[in-house]
Amino acid sequence: MAKLASALACRDHWGAYQALQGVWPAAEAAQLCGLEEAPPVWPPELLARLDHQPSWLRYRLLDMLSFLPDRMLAKVDRASMHHGLEVRVPLLDHRVAELLLSLPPGLVRGKRVLRDAIDRLGAPPPPRRKRGFEVPLAGWLRGPLRDD
Repeated sequence: MAKLASALACRDHWGAYQALQGVWPAAEAAQLCGLEEAPPVWPPELLARLDHQPSWLRYRLLDMLSFLPDRMLAKVDRASMHHGLEVRVPLLDHRVAELLLSLPPGLVRGKRVLRDAIDRLGAPPPPRRKRGFEVPLAGWLRGPLRDD
């Protein structure tokens, strides 16, 4: 709710987008840093170059240039290095990204277009559904962490 309220209070679409993507509302972050107002997250030159793009493409490009490398890939890299895991990100090939960015947004919702491409290439289906890293908290609380 705080992110949504912060986004609605913004004066422009870039500020609203940052409010929705940010960890903290910009006003709170500025206050914690002792600033009157939060500095711009992205260089004005970049925003000017993206401003003429359709909104669906504008935000995809901004995610590719900032959110993906600065947040997602950085976290995956740190976690995998810390635990000695081999991590692959095959869909980051620039040719795949360029192709997907050239398609209309309705065609690229979810993973359907990628699954169709894999089927057409004759690749075998994945052996099982993907699972996240889950902490077996319930089992621990019933077992070794149980307070008798």
